[in-house]
Amino acid sequence: MLLRSFYDQIILKYSKTVLLLILLGVAFLGYEARKLEIDASSETLLLEDDKDLEYTRLINQRYYTPDFLVVSYTPSGDLLSDRVLETVRNLSKDLEQLERVESVTSILNVPLLESPPKPIAELLEDVPTLESPGIDKELAKQEFLNSPIYQDNLVSEDFKTTALLVNLHDDERNRELREARDALRSKEKDGTLTAEEAREFEQVQVDYKAHRDMMRAVESKNIAQVRAILEKYRGEDELFLGGLTMIADDLVTFIKNDLQIFGVGVLIFLVVTLSFIFRQLRWVILPVLTCSFSVIATTGLLGMFGWEVTVISSNFISLQLIITMAITIHLIVRYRELARTQPDKNQHDLVLDTVVFMAMPCLYAVLTTIAGFSSLILSGILPVINFGWMMSAGVSVSLLMTFLLFPALQLQFNKLMPNLSFENRFSLTLVFSRFTDRYGNGILWFSALLLIISMVGGTRLMVENSFIDYFKESTEIYQGLKVIDQKLGGTTTLDVVLNFEDDEEPEEVSEEQANPDADEEESEEFEDFSEFEEEIEAEEGGAQYWFTSYRMEQLEALHNYLDEIPETGKVLSLATLLKVGRTINDGKPLDNFMLALVYNELPEEFRKIISPLRLG
Repeated sequence: MLLRSFYDQIILKYSKTVLLLILLGVAFLGYEARKLEIDASSETLLLEDDKDLEYTRLINQRYYTPDFLVVSYTPSGDLLSDRVLETVRNLSKDLEQLERVESVTSILNVPLLESPPKPIAELLEDVPTLESPGIDKELAKQEFLNSPIYQDNLVSEDFKTTALLVNLHDDERNRELREARDALRSKEKDGTLTAEEAREFEQVQVDYKAHRDMMRAVESKNIAQVRAILEKYRGEDELFLGGLTMIADDLVTFIKNDLQIFGVGVLIFLVVTLSFIFRQLRWVILPVLTCSFSVIATTGLLGMFGWEVTVISSNFISLQLIITMAITIHLIVRYRELARTQPDKNQHDLVLDTVVFMAMPCLYAVLTTIAGFSSLILSGILPVINFGWMMSAGVSVSLLMTFLLFPALQLQFNKLMPNLSFENRFSLTLVFSRFTDRYGNGILWFSALLLIISMVGGTRLMVENSFIDYFKESTEIYQGLKVIDQKLGGTTTLDVVLNFEDDEEPEEVSEEQANPDADEEESEEFEDFSEFEEEIEAEEGGAQYWFTSYRMEQLEALHNYLDEIPETGKVLSLATLLKVGRTINDGKPLDNFMLALVYNELPEEFRKIISPLRLG
């Protein structure tokens, strides 16, 4: 009775005012919808208090690695032919002209330590590259194919594909803001945040988001420029772009396209379906308006409260369109039924009886739908939780919008008698009822069999998180990831952190004590480098911390274990440097001093290439 009075005395009595308020509200929320943003970063995947996320942030602060892009290049000719090398040279120069690019690492500028093999002292004085005069290309090819650093990383196993590593400039501002935000967030979590720090935390969050949004535009522009450069060099050759920065940018593009395509596609489908079933223009326009207003209102609310769309929630528009349409169709069907069975009633009474009769059934239907989406809130995955909240809010908006807009708008038109041509031709309910009455037992047996099959299938259900399968095989991102994953060691990195306790390392016996008859010539060969010994011993932490026999043995054992796992691509660590050291030292392992010496005396640009582990 209260609900009937509310609609009779307020909604229907002041229907024009209600429509005006709805239009103003939707217009305001439509303006706020401009603030809706898309986030495809890895931070959207985890909760803020997730232990793994906290540890990852700690490791990233200690061992920060700037972003990079990977270009896979498969030429039509030999990889070391003059034409191909000239193409790599020109491509690298073009890429280095871009504002965001710091340098490009390719087969042209990586150090060649075995082409030909040289004594370590001579090698450190002048590290050769493929651009060095007199370089032996055949030896270089063998080094690329057999080097622990370059094989299945810089070049493919069949020596038909090579990688160009496009190093991007370090975004120091982003790192500073993120570290400040994380530090203040940690204080807030511990309850030690002061009033001044609370204000600083709020400002840092605003600054971080503004800088992040600015850099997204910069990265998107840079990736577009890189792709334009690659397009110039394709021809007979095959070029693909990879890297986490490119993946994140492409995901944003895909999400935007999904929002548009799914939304428009579902809307067109609904228009066609409504036209086919009801065959009256009003029952097409009214549901479309209700759906559009509901989506605009929900999008505006999300933008106003700063919620961001992720890969998981990118289909919220199409889902809300379907749910809103279902509620609206319930009202339309009830109105048509009343108009057919009670033709003497006027428009006001028909609309009033329709909304009052359908209010509770639709409310229960919406509550069960909200309960289903709310269950996602119990998930431990942040975008799934946000999707649950978004859809719960969206369904609520749909219910409210439908039960306000439908009666208020209907009252502006005359009573409409239903066109029953579809029902008269296609009485689906009658067909189903007759089928059920005739084959009732068969339906029960079939349902039982289907239940058993479903239960068996449910036990075999597997959770798959293969990133490459997110995309169609025809997309460039899929093709690029496939080439890089299968031939060049992969693009998605997994950091394994190895910690040693201070008392874990046994006391070492010096080489002189262990081998008093050691070859004196080897000592004399490195006599000239004695001046570096004090410098190396003086440095604490960093790479020198690892250059002891015990630590390197443990590291190499872990490295070899990871390398044997079928699912891993290319494994790189300081153990890689140890293996290279054996190669350039006639198969004998370098001692602690020589390991540190080689690392310290390599030119900086080569050290970055040859020591892939993030040091600090």
